[in-house]
Amino acid sequence: MLRNFSDLLYQVTGIFVDERKKHLLQTKIDRLLNRKGIASYEEYWELINHPQNRTEFQEFLDMMTTNTTEFFRENNHFLYIQNNMNTIMQQNPRIQRNKEIVIWSSACSSGQEPVTIALVMLELLPPGYDLRILATDLDTKILQKAATGIYTAQECDGIPQKYFNKYFHKVGNDYQVNERVLSTISYRQFNLMSPFSFRNGFDFIFCRNVMIYFDTPTQETLINKFYDHLTMGGIFFMGHSESMVNKKHRYRPVAPAIWIKL
Repeated sequence: MLRNFSDLLYQVTGIFVDERKKHLLQTKIDRLLNRKGIASYEEYWELINHPQNRTEFQEFLDMMTTNTTEFFRENNHFLYIQNNMNTIMQQNPRIQRNKEIVIWSSACSSGQEPVTIALVMLELLPPGYDLRILATDLDTKILQKAATGIYTAQECDGIPQKYFNKYFHKVGNDYQVNERVLSTISYRQFNLMSPFSFRNGFDFIFCRNVMIYFDTPTQETLINKFYDHLTMGGIFFMGHSESMVNKKHRYRPVAPAIWIKL
């Protein structure tokens, strides 16, 4: 019966459950069964597959996702942007023509990645330039947290003091990113296996430490979909644990885990 759940997960989300991860899948499903007082896998299978139970199905997907993130994670990506912003703008004429930069954080989890991007870009962009960040994730519950912009002191540990002092304020025992940052970010639920119907291209796309959950054919399909939705001169950031090896693509490498469309 567990095979049915893993096949469904792969079909809908691209997440591939190999033999090493089947115990983790079973543990998560058991947790859902206990929460709902359901006695069997068969009963739960019928529940999430009923057309009228989209909320139950989304809860299943939310449980299956992994939400590991932190501010300034894999910081070399942000250092690259800081050190090469002039070159980036020269290679991507749309940024200067439209006086805006459009960025997609494609697996944003609880928001630390898009907030980090906003902090860095707000300090770099010339006056008069707009910043727009689309932040998406499959998990609806984690998006609700992200949209508040509120983080514990422990979650804020990795933020350099200059950003923390300028862009965060205390809310009770926690800290909230200010409206200037939040106004640049739009949070949306999105499944990376869905068709990409974005009207315009992105200047940066971040998809970091997500493709490790996909098999090689799914990874190859996804990185090429990202390529098609980058502007000319646009940059793709992937996780350091991920690789372009054995995948057909049209990117050019510019730095570790950083690729450009030229």
